[in-house]
Amino acid sequence: MLPARSTAGNLPLELTSFVGRRRELTEARRLLSVSRPVTLSGIGGVGKTRLALRVAGEVLRVFGDGVWLVELGQLRDASLLAEVIATSLRLRDQSARAVQEVLAEYLAGRRLLLVLDNCEHLIEAVDSLATTLLRTCPELRILATSREQLGIGGEAAMRVPPMTVPDPDRPSLHAAMASGLLGDTARAVSCQQEVLAITESRGESEYRARSLWVLALMVWQQGNSGRATKLVAEGLQMTRLTNDPVGAAWCLQTLAWIAADEHQSRRAAVLLGASEALRAVMGTTTVLVCIVFGVSPRRPSKASSTSSSTTASAIRPPRA
Repeated sequence: MLPARSTAGNLPLELTSFVGRRRELTEARRLLSVSRPVTLSGIGGVGKTRLALRVAGEVLRVFGDGVWLVELGQLRDASLLAEVIATSLRLRDQSARAVQEVLAEYLAGRRLLLVLDNCEHLIEAVDSLATTLLRTCPELRILATSREQLGIGGEAAMRVPPMTVPDPDRPSLHAAMASGLLGDTARAVSCQQEVLAITESRGESEYRARSLWVLALMVWQQGNSGRATKLVAEGLQMTRLTNDPVGAAWCLQTLAWIAADEHQSRRAAVLLGASEALRAVMGTTTVLVCIVFGVSPRRPSKASSTSSSTTASAIRPPRA
């Protein structure tokens, strides 16, 4: 019964910098130092997973047998919990013993941190198994994320609060808008990427979707329609997850602009129609956004959908 690879752990590499949440990081590390089970709770999309991974990465050296991430979001059968944890630990056992017994035996003599991510739909199973493992494995610690507390004996719980959106007066966002208005799209893209990193690190799903839209618009102004389309598509998907019709309308309108610019008049008309269908919930926000980016908020005529050049001039903003 051996792990299939090094016991250093299986934490994923961070692809973006971690910004903010300093107070939560400090408190989570403190709790983990005094309590063996720690739960980070909060609403969906608030940034619990990212915070847990950051905490786990910072305490990696404390655990000689590694820090191991167990992703439970896709697990629907609670009876397979022990098996999923064993698989994450890369355990191989050919005996007929119960997986929970094998797992407990393996963890008993190891100083190890388990990061159990997305436990909210498996609370009873996680509570039961975690209690058993913590009783028999004195050097084991568990860091869990869930929308609610797990109820494990000795559990230290920390509520992860939603982060406010970046202050409109913060230098990066102000510089992005100002640079865009002044035609310095390269500077605008750089500043908006900073804003995007902040929203991602804070788990601000709705604002991140809108930041992707802004970045996509700036990238498109630079002439990179391929990358802009991918950014808008990602933002559009996120608006669906966060039920953000305003952000969805912005994304659809931008996709229409890009399609019109590439002489795809039929696609542009369909996308613009979808955007217009959401116009009722946008109110004055549409006008404000159009003014900021120099976009005419007028609705294209029926004739404009029959000609790519007419459509482009009617529904897309002027290039910088």
